[in-house]
Amino acid sequence: MSTTTRFAPPHQIVRLPLLRSTGEDGNDSEISTRIQLTDELRDQFRLKVPLLAIKIKAEQISNVKSNPLTRSAILASKGLPSVRIDPLSTDQSHKLLLLNSSQIDQLPTSALDYFKQSGLEFRPFELQLDWNYFQAEEIIERLLPEELLSEVPSSFTIIGHIAHFNLRKEYLPYRHLIGQIILEKNSAIRTVVNKLDSINSTFRFFQIDLMAGEPDYQVSLSQASCRFEFDFSKVYYNPRLSTEHAKLVSTFLNPREVLLDAFAGVGPFAIQAARNHSCFVIASDLNPSAVEALKRNVTLNRLSSRVRVFSGDARDRIRDGVMNVWQNPFVEPPPPPTRRSSSIKEIKVIVEKPKPEPSRLVSHFVMNLPELALNFLDAYIGLYTPLLKEFGQDFKTVVDNSPLPMVHCYCFSKAEEGEEAERDICDRATLALGYKVHSSISRFELAHVRKVAPHKDMYRLSFELPREVLFCKSIDSVKGRC
Repeated sequence: MSTTTRFAPPHQIVRLPLLRSTGEDGNDSEISTRIQLTDELRDQFRLKVPLLAIKIKAEQISNVKSNPLTRSAILASKGLPSVRIDPLSTDQSHKLLLLNSSQIDQLPTSALDYFKQSGLEFRPFELQLDWNYFQAEEIIERLLPEELLSEVPSSFTIIGHIAHFNLRKEYLPYRHLIGQIILEKNSAIRTVVNKLDSINSTFRFFQIDLMAGEPDYQVSLSQASCRFEFDFSKVYYNPRLSTEHAKLVSTFLNPREVLLDAFAGVGPFAIQAARNHSCFVIASDLNPSAVEALKRNVTLNRLSSRVRVFSGDARDRIRDGVMNVWQNPFVEPPPPPTRRSSSIKEIKVIVEKPKPEPSRLVSHFVMNLPELALNFLDAYIGLYTPLLKEFGQDFKTVVDNSPLPMVHCYCFSKAEEGEEAERDICDRATLALGYKVHSSISRFELAHVRKVAPHKDMYRLSFELPREVLFCKSIDSVKGRC
């Protein structure tokens, strides 16, 4: 088995000084702009590595490289070809095959015996490396002060052409340099940004700081065969939740069921449910920019007959949404027209299938606002009461013959994962819903989604909404006493 070799940057590189930002938020532009990526800095990454090579006929290279006896001795390093031109071979009949050692006695015995028995000649070779060889993480780690090496900021999220960092305060003086390195080492990235701590509490998007590249925040990307376009500086989007989006949709949703997405954002749940699982969707968000992008994404994915977009407060949209679906049921869109054949032999008898019943009830409510979503569970208290009052027995009959809807509520918890976190989340859900939420409630599931911080985890709480909650007679006066 071949061993991958990775050469470290030169030790003589002078590390950057430890800088303390004077800004209240740590975001001192005057300091950070002094630390830039220059040719002088790049030149410090020139490195000469002494190695051994064997002189070998060109036609022998493939056999020697694939031989189990020699494979572990041959240089294998990402971005470095192991076969080089032999300057002494005037007719180019021979090449140099680089080895991963500079001393003959350091080679594996099996490889050394093979080379000697094959009569192959050893040659010294000076491998010259430069800035282009080293990866972004290696460069950043080599440049930062020793005091900041405990958690090198090389991890970032990619959203279209944007690299998105969450830098800690102590790294902010170096943010422009870090951004320039990331930009240079990733050809698909044109913009590098850092998420600031401040968040727009009304419209749920983070303020961002341009670290490097173009101030172009208009993103176009694909997720789960769905297309999305949006302005990243004006909306919230987290690609790290793509697996959770797919899991929820594939696990719980069935074709022709109605999903109400109360915090839809640009539509990662809504679009995927409609496109990939043939669901109908009521999607809403408070942020006008998110709603604008959501409408555009519905059009991009040709889902206008399956997705209805609204804007406004989530509580209002949840209550309005069930009324909207009841009064204006979703109907299966007609199939696309087929080409008529000119040949009589190819004419087929088409048997018209009975049309399915219109979808008049919401089957699933998704609430993806982890910071606050549990507080919005009070929107389901008495949710069906106005419909029962207005539509009477017709509505009750449909409800009685249908599964009760499920709610999927995303939330954070600082409690220890396991029973403690379950108790914390269920207690908060109970307080908002006015009904005891616990593991024995129908279709209950508490799923750990991801770790957000050392003492902060994201969860999805799913359960069936009880009839006692849905048919409460008063939202205000009966809350807590369903």
